[in-house]
Amino acid sequence: MTVSRMLSNQEFKQMQSYKPYAKNQKEQQSMKLKLLEVVEDAYGDAYYRLKKETRSGIDMACWLAAERGFFFASDDYLADRYGITDRTMRNVMKKLRDHGVIFTVYRRSTKQNGRSAPVHLFVDHPYFSYWEELLNLSNFQADFQTENAETPCGSKDEGTKKIPTYSLPLKKSFNKYIRKDEDALDDSFTPSHIPKNFVLTVKPFFGQAKEIYKL
Repeated sequence: MTVSRMLSNQEFKQMQSYKPYAKNQKEQQSMKLKLLEVVEDAYGDAYYRLKKETRSGIDMACWLAAERGFFFASDDYLADRYGITDRTMRNVMKKLRDHGVIFTVYRRSTKQNGRSAPVHLFVDHPYFSYWEELLNLSNFQADFQTENAETPCGSKDEGTKKIPTYSLPLKKSFNKYIRKDEDALDDSFTPSHIPKNFVLTVKPFFGQAKEIYKL
């Protein structure tokens, strides 16, 4: 059974209305390059063997995600824009999910009781912790794994059950939220729900937003 995190209309509107992390074109370009570097690391040398059109589609996805850490352009849109197939873009997104680069949630369909267009969250974007909290992704992850473990699959004599790759990105996010020292954010970027008095108390010992948030 496939389990997908479905966004309510209110959640999606709230995400869209959140203040942009990249406030101008220069900042957006800088963040795009950081996200693109993560994608290139996931592909390794194979990235440069991708078709130019495919790399252009990936580049656009990173550009769109630079402002708020997510993008919701459809596979069809990116495929049509760069002259590739929608299947190619779906394969790209699956590759990035499998390597913990993105976490995908879905908008709820207004025409039927099911999922609609995907929304891809970049795990390495500074805003990922906000979406993780807003969408309660940690609890969703735990519930998904528990349900998967309790659901019989195949014969009773089978041993180890496979863990779906859908669950991997969030698990990796705790270790790779900020990949490099030069990308680390200071205490001023600590999410607003963390009490300021607490931040001031631990700041001399834990100077980065990531460390304070995890503490």
